[in-house]
Amino acid sequence: MNKAKDLSENVKEKRDEIIDLCRKLVAIPSVAGEEGECQRFIADRLSRLGLELDLWEPDFVKLKEHPAYSSVELCEDTKLHTYKDRPNVVATLKGKAKGKSLILNGHVDVVPTGPTEMWTHNPWGGEIENGRLYGRGAVDMKGGLAAIMMAVEVLVETDIQLSGDLTIESVVDEEPGGNGTLACLLRGYKADAAIFTEPSQLFGQGAIGIASKGANQYRIRVRGRSGHITGGRLSKEYVSAIDEAVKVLQAIKNFNSIRQSESIDLNPPYYSPNLEKGMIGVGKMKCGDWFSMMPNLCEIEGAVECYPGEDLENTKKKLQDYIQAFARLDPWMKDNPPEVEFFGLHIVPAKIRPNEPIVLTLSRWIKRISNVDAHVFGFPAGSDQRIFTEYAGIPAVHFGPSGGGIHVADEYVNVGDLVDLTNILANTIADWCL
Repeated sequence: MNKAKDLSENVKEKRDEIIDLCRKLVAIPSVAGEEGECQRFIADRLSRLGLELDLWEPDFVKLKEHPAYSSVELCEDTKLHTYKDRPNVVATLKGKAKGKSLILNGHVDVVPTGPTEMWTHNPWGGEIENGRLYGRGAVDMKGGLAAIMMAVEVLVETDIQLSGDLTIESVVDEEPGGNGTLACLLRGYKADAAIFTEPSQLFGQGAIGIASKGANQYRIRVRGRSGHITGGRLSKEYVSAIDEAVKVLQAIKNFNSIRQSESIDLNPPYYSPNLEKGMIGVGKMKCGDWFSMMPNLCEIEGAVECYPGEDLENTKKKLQDYIQAFARLDPWMKDNPPEVEFFGLHIVPAKIRPNEPIVLTLSRWIKRISNVDAHVFGFPAGSDQRIFTEYAGIPAVHFGPSGGGIHVADEYVNVGDLVDLTNILANTIADWCL
């Protein structure tokens, strides 16, 4: 029997089912903190394949004891302060012997849609137009999850007998920092290799992500002295925290330029300088208590990044030192220095060798099915990859579909990629778990 031929033919026959499953997943809103309904749908689907199923709500106490934990204590979204009705789903297809084992991982949580008027398609509609399937989470990363589930379904229905164990992880809490995948590791799920179906082919067909950035959330508190916004004759005694925060924003831009220069000198493998425009970003500002009062305090929040090969703690210190040095040159801030705090999201950089066996196996099937030469690259963000590579010694890669609109309106996944991804995953599994 030609296993590859049978698997590929069965995938082609299931083209409509693959697309339909992705649409169904997109249609179930699962913004981080509200993943329960979608996880139950996934668990039911996997259980019908006869796989061993494990559903559990992660334990904050155990998570907090691990260095990979990303804190949510200071997060304003209280839904993220509990895992009640936010279970992880793990399904296992047991091997018949002692072959190599594999984990396929995808996250079910998505970011909010933002203003719906910015969308030209229903964020939860799974609408298809010109080969694109639209909706929040379509490419980040319910398309990848659909491909995982359908690849396993094809394996089961084709009666392929694996020697090694295959583990499917549908995790919560990736967007806030990756605690869902960490919970799987702490529960004992390990393998000889892992594939995350993050949208790698945004960076070219056949792109395999073998590295990812480190990142840490930060907050800068900028002080002022409250007074009436018109100031009057006492205006010299009043200082708007907004005005001072504007200066700090410029300092952040300056620091970003310095980091870009450092990254060129570092010349990190598998990263394109043309893609790396932001090594630190601002995502949130909060200030003011009353419309006619100068605010006493303005808070700036964002994330600072580093490359594989750099030390995250050293990068954080560089930011803190730069802001302090900047403040010493300002008439107000030299006596009222901004306070830099690091909290929440904490991701160390990660990488594996380009000749790892899982990379070579995946590359072989990319070539056979997509007829393109696979290439490796560095993922331009942090990811759950580091939980396996840096804390468990498990070689892990990114390989998923292409699309667009990640974290913005009109997110979409390319339908053709869903089918090819399912085919490549099914054959990679059968090859790897011999």
